[in-house]
Amino acid sequence: MIILFGYVATRTNRKAYVFILIGLATIYSLRGNLPNLHYGYTLFGKPADATRLIFVFFVGAAFYIWRDRIAFTHGGALLAATSLVALLFVPLLAEPAFVILGGFLIFWYAIGYPANCVSRGMDRIDPSYGLYLYAWPVQNLLIFNISDISPFTVTAITLPVATTLGLLSWRFIEKPTLRHKHVSAECEREPTVGFITERRPAP
Repeated sequence: MIILFGYVATRTNRKAYVFILIGLATIYSLRGNLPNLHYGYTLFGKPADATRLIFVFFVGAAFYIWRDRIAFTHGGALLAATSLVALLFVPLLAEPAFVILGGFLIFWYAIGYPANCVSRGMDRIDPSYGLYLYAWPVQNLLIFNISDISPFTVTAITLPVATTLGLLSWRFIEKPTLRHKHVSAECEREPTVGFITERRPAP
């Protein structure tokens, strides 16, 4: 799926991406009627859940593909927030609204407000992705082995452990991998108005 996504997730393939979004949205709307197939369950989980997560992923990626067309203005944020609050009371539309309008609000906030000291510090050392990845297995290992553990204790143990794993992941996996990142000349010329510009390491 990622290979397919890498092929179509460009500004030149926007029409193909639209068809993918329409197809995923259709399947997403019918996910409650999908059969629970036992074949492949271990790898892909329940079809309804997999469809839901794939749809959310591709909606998020759409913000990047149309980054030169989306204006993250304060007026747009006000409209998105107002619409989101109203749609949260409509069960059928609550989650799609949260994904689309909530995604807009996240990018609006990230672009419209200056980075704080924590964000600036993470320009060079960034354990956030590792923290996101490793918190889930750490939490589940704790809950699996200590049946009566409290949520507070889980959080208190998971945060330092996952942060440490995130730092190790950044140092030995993510940072070395980023050195091999090549940006084509076309990408260099792509407009970045209205979206996050790529951070470049200091010389």
